[in-house]
Amino acid sequence: MNRLKNYDYDLIKELSGFKIYFVQFLICLTFTLAILFIGYSFISIKIFYFLLFGILFIYTAAIIYSINTRICAKRLTGAVESSFKNKYGFSNSAVGVDVIKITIGKNLLRLVDLSYSNENYNIQDGSLLCFIKLLRDRLIYLSGYIIPLIRVIESGQNNECRIYVRGNVKAAFNVYPELICIDKLPDNFDKEYKEENYVILDKPAYWVKADDIPVSFECNRCNSLRIIFEILMFICIKNADEILQIQDIKKLLKQLKKNYKEEYNCLNKSLDCGKIKNVMANLIKENISVKDFVNIISLIKEYGIENNPDYLSEKIRNNNTFRDQITQKYSVNGAINAYLISEKTTQKIQKAQSYKEEKEIIEELERKISKNSKNIIICNPDIRLKLFKIINEVFVKTSVLSYSEILKSTEIKARDII
Repeated sequence: MNRLKNYDYDLIKELSGFKIYFVQFLICLTFTLAILFIGYSFISIKIFYFLLFGILFIYTAAIIYSINTRICAKRLTGAVESSFKNKYGFSNSAVGVDVIKITIGKNLLRLVDLSYSNENYNIQDGSLLCFIKLLRDRLIYLSGYIIPLIRVIESGQNNECRIYVRGNVKAAFNVYPELICIDKLPDNFDKEYKEENYVILDKPAYWVKADDIPVSFECNRCNSLRIIFEILMFICIKNADEILQIQDIKKLLKQLKKNYKEEYNCLNKSLDCGKIKNVMANLIKENISVKDFVNIISLIKEYGIENNPDYLSEKIRNNNTFRDQITQKYSVNGAINAYLISEKTTQKIQKAQSYKEEKEIIEELERKISKNSKNIIICNPDIRLKLFKIINEVFVKTSVLSYSEILKSTEIKARDII
């Protein structure tokens, strides 16, 4: 049996239980007043008021303490136990597979439960669930992307962390809470260290003791929680097509009907939730915000709900609203530094049908672009989506844009031509 309880993460019901405490308070107060009024004729008025205010003070202090303890506990852990039932009417475990699950080794238990910390207290101890809450808030703020509950359980090797999406492993890596992670080592470093490679970094990371690195040494430093946070966020975005659910779209449509009645009435009532989900997942996977859900639905209707989701996604990206968003995201001081696709490579991409031809394109890009570094490729609109699909599994952090998605006032600086 796992030492660590399963936790379901709840973003909304932070103040649940307040009504229960309030009802208990009213019942106790009523009972007390009834007894005092019955005994009013047998005691003096001063004693009566003294007893009344004394009992009220005790009850009020107890209720405030109970509520404050409940709120603080939920804010610190960001979790409720797995008895929580989600919007479908049952917990994720009821159907056998969690949408998102994190497994951690026994050496990482301290990240979720303070009782497993040793005598050397670390600021990371017990904070993982708070970071998961922060991740959900950040995704909602940046892109309007709401991810489902995340379950954290004990499993695997001592320092291993695995991230699952619908039962499939999407990332497996080691972190070390007692060490710090740096991106380079000092010259002639003779202390013990551990080397790891992470999908979010374009070069190896080194885990060392904090005392072994001079304060004056210039390097990027982070801890275990930051590594888990960044990898989890990367996985949630790249696997939006598996994580986003039709029920989420139905809920958004209900909100649309409630808050934008006129716009909703103008839409075709036979909207395909599955197709809308695929369109939104396509946008999220390429870091396009879907917060403007009303505009997205309107554009889907305008371009034809019967069309392919890939076609609809490309049309939405070329809309003025999203063109502004893309330009602002990738430009620096009014310019975009990017790799440009030549006419010869464009024709090769258009004709590519087999795995061999696609592999040749990837090899050609590998000679110019690092796999794990953040890069931008700009190409013709006709091949943008096809190029993205060809290279996405290899160049996971490379963004592919088309000329039509960039404002004409933006300067394009060529890093190289492929």
